[in-house]
Amino acid sequence: MSSKLTTEKIGDNHFKVIFGGNRHIGYAIMDVDGYYYFEQTTQANGFWSSYALRMISDLLDEINLDHENKIREYFKKDDENN
Repeated sequence: MSSKLTTEKIGDNHFKVIFGGNRHIGYAIMDVDGYYYFEQTTQANGFWSSYALRMISDLLDEINLDHENKIREYFKKDDENN
């Protein structure tokens, strides 16, 4: 079994986050600022290790990279024009 996180697009601004190929652990949802945030599915019990949280963080960084690059490019052009 893989310990990798994957996503499944379920809407224009909404991804299902899947652990190990079959365990749905939450959603990546775009907020009004254009960045995606993680919402975990409700679970009766369980804890998150720093490793698991880091995997989620890395996944969000990957999903948000294009948006982040657009913002950096915008401010870079703005600085060059001033």
